[in-house]
Amino acid sequence: MGYAGQVSGAHAAFLGIGAFSSAVLTTRCHMDPWLAIAVGVILAMIIAVVIGIPLLKLEGHVLAVATIALSIVIYTLFVEMRPITGGYDGIVGIPRLSIGGFAFQSDRSNYYLIWTFVLLGFLFASNVVNSRTGKALRSIHRFFGGSEMAAQSLGISPAKYKILVFAVSAAYASLAGSLYAHWITFVSPEPFNFWVSLLMIIITTIGGMGSLWGALIGSCVIVISGEVFREVVPRLIPPAAAKAQQGEYAKVLSKNGWG
Repeated sequence: MGYAGQVSGAHAAFLGIGAFSSAVLTTRCHMDPWLAIAVGVILAMIIAVVIGIPLLKLEGHVLAVATIALSIVIYTLFVEMRPITGGYDGIVGIPRLSIGGFAFQSDRSNYYLIWTFVLLGFLFASNVVNSRTGKALRSIHRFFGGSEMAAQSLGISPAKYKILVFAVSAAYASLAGSLYAHWITFVSPEPFNFWVSLLMIIITTIGGMGSLWGALIGSCVIVISGEVFREVVPRLIPPAAAKAQQGEYAKVLSKNGWG
């Protein structure tokens, strides 16, 4: 839904891959947390390339459904592979991140750490968008007036760039999952279900497709509105809090042709 024009419903799976990679490697293999994060990122990119080769031949809603199915399959693996993931019981005792002698123990320190990664990730994405790769992506994206057929006539491979972007986006999701795991210090399959992938589509839709700023804006809107619902609605209509929040998200998807 960005510069490659593809809709992915698989990113909850990549979040989970990052989180469980960090959890398993640090608690059971006693690997350094930062190295575990790097391993999770590499693993997510490899999986994205392997599954991206057949999946990214699809387009539009068909691709979205296929990637959502993939997300459900990987979520099921998180649940069923109990010897590795702990199943619904999850994994506890994940160590906090640290740099030198400073450990990110408090919520505030993790807040600054995560926003540092957001800034670095945004700058990297901005550089990609403004590079030759970004120009190639815009040339195959109809939203920017591009055409895959015209791009191919100029020697640009749409499949290559779609897979590249899919792998990079998987790396972003894996990194986020790892940061989440080291902040919470516990992971289970539940935070990486289909609803999380749907929430990412909603965030992109609200923020504006084909825009780096759109992802940040959409995230802020969804997170703030979610907290408002969580605090205000239960006081007014206790049983309706969760349904009201999901109902508002469903309206957003329906208006944009997803429901």
